[in-house]
Amino acid sequence: YRRCEEGGMEAHVGRLRHQGRMHQEIMHFPNKHFYDGLLHIIPRELLPPGEHPQEAALWYDLPGQNPQMERIFSEKRVVFWPSPPEHATPGQKTSTAEAAIVVELVRFFKNLYSFNQKTWHPDKSLGIITPWRAQIAQIRSAMSAANLDPDEITIDTVERYQGGARDIILVSCCIHTTGQLASLVNRSDEGVDRKLNVALTRARQHLVMIGNAEILSADAHYRNFIEQYTPDALL
Repeated sequence: YRRCEEGGMEAHVGRLRHQGRMHQEIMHFPNKHFYDGLLHIIPRELLPPGEHPQEAALWYDLPGQNPQMERIFSEKRVVFWPSPPEHATPGQKTSTAEAAIVVELVRFFKNLYSFNQKTWHPDKSLGIITPWRAQIAQIRSAMSAANLDPDEITIDTVERYQGGARDIILVSCCIHTTGQLASLVNRSDEGVDRKLNVALTRARQHLVMIGNAEILSADAHYRNFIEQYTPDALL
């Protein structure tokens, strides 16, 4: 592949140029940082007649139960939600603060779907990605304590989500040190953070990343994401 690329033999190299999963607003960041701006939404003429979900505008009737989240998610598809710093032990791989934010987001989107008479599909509507098994257990415990069924939502690592997709993806980064950040980042020779790319491209309609902004900002890709997608209401 590299020899073909270096020799300008473009006829021998195939690249992903069209995608039919993500809304174009979700596609923007990975396209800019990981696909050299060459990625486009699938042409309308290749889809069945009807709505083109990769272009559709945000529209909801709002239930009036969580004004902050309603204001944010009626305007933005991609959001970085900062979590407060925690007193963590070295190597700790759980975050009660992030688990609590995840619970509130799950509750919000379930209420939003119900209010708008949209069907909630356990295997299609919402998924949660986090790097550590311990944080998977923490989120499941927090959901159970909030009377939400953790078995109706897939909570797993990014590796297990490869090839999958959900309408809404929540990413709990759950890092407390720069050492953990180094474990989270998996950069290819071309500078593509494979894990981050997969996590960001699982969502169809909404993407929410939750994490410690100060520590994540030590990495350029995460810093750019935080700067671009943190709503003013959360600053």
